[in-house]
Amino acid sequence: MAETAGKVLIVDDDRFVRMAFVEALRLWEFETVEADTVASAKRMFAEAEPTIVLLDIDLPDGSGLDALKYFKFINPEAIVVMITGNIDVENSVAALRRCS
Repeated sequence: MAETAGKVLIVDDDRFVRMAFVEALRLWEFETVEADTVASAKRMFAEAEPTIVLLDIDLPDGSGLDALKYFKFINPEAIVVMITGNIDVENSVAALRRCS
């Protein structure tokens, strides 16, 4: 089996956003796993042990900020990139505070 550049967990409730990330990341030889809720993201994080997480802030069953807190508790060295289609300064500041 060929080596990959790493594993990326893509967490977004919009399947078209996930699909776009999957296609781009596969071109760069990343393995991808997907989740569409906070609950499935937590499960996939534990199972897949991704190198990087692309995490939407607004998810149907809660905030991606809650998932961020969980990921950092499980693995303080986890690389998490917050993504959103909604500009909300308060959420952006909250995400930055939870990463420090």
